[in-house]
Amino acid sequence: MVRSTRKRDVAELLTQDTSFTEPQDHKTYRVQLWDTEGLPFTGDNPEPVRVVRSEEVLERNRFREGKRISHSTAHEWLWITTLPQAAFPATTIRQLGHRRWKQENNGWRICANTGLSSMDFCMLVSTAPNAATLPANENQSPIAAWPQSP
Repeated sequence: MVRSTRKRDVAELLTQDTSFTEPQDHKTYRVQLWDTEGLPFTGDNPEPVRVVRSEEVLERNRFREGKRISHSTAHEWLWITTLPQAAFPATTIRQLGHRRWKQENNGWRICANTGLSSMDFCMLVSTAPNAATLPANENQSPIAAWPQSP
């Protein structure tokens, strides 16, 4: 119960900043964002951090038994960062957080589907070129863009 108490405490400290609707492909996100700076990271490490909280409802149509039905799922995200509000608004932190999550999921999926062991993956990551040479298409595998070792 410590975790839920802390979550409730953080939620009470955050004030809602914005809400918006974001269409993507054939789905729509209804988003509410909260953003607070200056919260202590932990009791042992009180360095101030920023917490961005996002409540999102994903609405999309699905086909079931030949009929199109509306379907929605609720998601909650918490991002802890030291990036300043003035330079990185909450909407940007949300985008960065989702992109990072997508990259991590794609990386694990590539490993699972290609049979790469975790050590192979670590070796590829450590020899990867800088971000400027990674693929511009976020749906393309980053491994495909890396140069092969001679």
